[in-house]
Amino acid sequence: DSVGGRPNLTFQMINQRLYTDTSFSKSTPIVVIATDWPDDETKRSMSSYIRGEKGVLWVVAAGDPRLLNPHADENSPGVPIDSDSSPGPMNLGEEENVVVVTACIRCDVESRSLNDSNPALASWANYSAKGEKTVQMAAPGEPILSTVKGGQYATAFGTSQATAMVGGIAAAMVARFPTDYKRASQIKY
Repeated sequence: DSVGGRPNLTFQMINQRLYTDTSFSKSTPIVVIATDWPDDETKRSMSSYIRGEKGVLWVVAAGDPRLLNPHADENSPGVPIDSDSSPGPMNLGEEENVVVVTACIRCDVESRSLNDSNPALASWANYSAKGEKTVQMAAPGEPILSTVKGGQYATAFGTSQATAMVGGIAAAMVARFPTDYKRASQIKY
């Protein structure tokens, strides 16, 4: 879909399916929001694909503990993401074309840390392991008013909600300032 009336900007949101559309122009700024990773095979496939698509800014949800621990539930505390042992793509935050987003609850609290020492982060959201920079950003993760089936609205929570917000802002930046943001790394940094 076009963004801000600019048909040459592609904004794609994926959810529980492998993004494989390579029909876009490599010279076009692309923002892709990726939120859910249903299984380890998909995580590995997406990680490999993302590394090869440097022209795309991937805005990736850090997720909750259920992504890393099959015994966790929605009440489990968030866990650290590191670049070596955590399954991707939420561990690709140090790549120049990936922004990993976690959720904050008290988003008005200023903090430079996106690890477990940050009191503003949602207790259920994954975060950067100590000494790692796998998660770059936090955005509101609850309660977020969202659309649901049947044209209705409901409140939702999660790093997916935060990721959609960050991806929307990134796409708006590219739409408004196309000459300033021609590469994924320019949008990220």
